[in-house]
Amino acid sequence: MSCPTSQEIRDFLEGYCIDTEATYSRTGDTVLGSASISDIDTSKLKPEMRISGAGIPSGSTIVSVSADSIVISAVATANGSDVTLTITYYSFISNYWLGLRRDNFVIPFIEKHAKTSLSGETQVTEYYSGNGTNILMLNRRNIESLDAIEYVVGDSTLNTINIQSVELISSQGILKAKSNIIESWNYPVFFKGEKNIKVTYSYGEATCPDDLGEAVIYLVCEQALGVIEGQTGGGDVGIQAYNRGYGPRGKFSHVRSDLARKAYNIISTYSSGVVGR
Repeated sequence: MSCPTSQEIRDFLEGYCIDTEATYSRTGDTVLGSASISDIDTSKLKPEMRISGAGIPSGSTIVSVSADSIVISAVATANGSDVTLTITYYSFISNYWLGLRRDNFVIPFIEKHAKTSLSGETQVTEYYSGNGTNILMLNRRNIESLDAIEYVVGDSTLNTINIQSVELISSQGILKAKSNIIESWNYPVFFKGEKNIKVTYSYGEATCPDDLGEAVIYLVCEQALGVIEGQTGGGDVGIQAYNRGYGPRGKFSHVRSDLARKAYNIISTYSSGVVGR
C-alpha cells in the first residue's frame, strides 16, 4: 500500500468532532485535458481541499497552489472561462493539516525509529567501526542492494572485500561474511577500527508496508486528537474530579495513549530487526 492519504486518516477519526465544513467560491479558467486551472484567486487555498464545478471530475482535490493558478488531481473535461468553482474544506482540522503532520512529523519519526524509508529506495554511504567479527549490522532496514564495501586507510580507501562474498540479511540489516572467507583468511573480515569501513547500499520500501501504514494513521490521529481536546474541552468539571483523563486538556488522553502504544509496538519490530514479514 502507499502511505495513508489525509482522507483515509480522517475516515479513521470519524466521530471525533473534526468534520465541520466550509466553502470558498472562486472562478477560474479550465482547459480540456489539463489539470491546471488558471486565473483564479488562490488566497486561502491549500492542497487537499476538494473542488467542484463545470468540467471538474467528481472527487477532485487541489494538489498544488501557485500565485494565480492551481493544479488539481484530475484533468478537466471541458474548456471554460470564468468557471464558477466551489472549494470545500474542513474548517476545524483540515486535510492539509493532516497531510503536513503526516509528511513533516509522523513519517520522518517512523523512518528514523524503524530505520527504513517509506518514500522508495534510497542509496546511502555510511562509515562503520569494525567490531573484530565477521558480522556487521547496518543502520537501516530492508536493504535492497549492497553496492560496495571499502576499508578506509588514512585518507584513502582500499577495496578489499568482494560484496559477492558477503551475505546480506535484508530485513535485519546484517552483513555476514561467508564461511569460505573466514576459513581462508583466518582473521575477522570486519577488523576493529574507528569508522574504518565504508559501506554503500540502497534501502527502503517500494510501497509502505501495511503495518507501518497503520502506525502512520495511529500517530497522525493521536496528534489530531491532541488539537481537538485542546480546543473543545473535556466537559463536566465533576467528571474531571473523578477521572483525570477527562478534563479540558485530557478529553482523549486514554485514546491517544492507546493509539501511540499501538504505533510504537509496530515500529519496535522494525527497530529491533525482528520483522514478521
